[in-house]
Amino acid sequence: MKYNRLELAQIINRQILDGANSKQLAQEVAAFLLTNSLTDQLDSIIRDIKLIRQQNGILDVKVISRFPLNQPILDNLKQLLKQSYHNVKEILIEPIIDNSLIGGVRLEMADSSLDLSLSNQLKTLLSLTKQKRN
Repeated sequence: MKYNRLELAQIINRQILDGANSKQLAQEVAAFLLTNSLTDQLDSIIRDIKLIRQQNGILDVKVISRFPLNQPILDNLKQLLKQSYHNVKEILIEPIIDNSLIGGVRLEMADSSLDLSLSNQLKTLLSLTKQKRN
């Protein structure tokens, strides 16, 4: 049976919502993708699942920072995200530590990202100063 990427994402999302065992589901998805030579589609399928979840009121957010963020900061991030994503009922944050960051945070959602890292801010400042000189 042939499925397109969106159909696969919808099937997987339905299994998640129905409470499927996550380890078993991951094994079944991996086996299906391997059997059908679709492993190159995995990132896109995951993004599609996150978009489907977002349309259903669940926003999955990767919060990438140099150091662990305390709960008040994570709560503030949730409040800021709720202001931008009005239809979202639940925000699930996945904190990720990235030692290559100097400071600040990066937020990654299925449909967008926001780079508030110190490195990106310095790049922006450098770009602005170069523009002013020209």
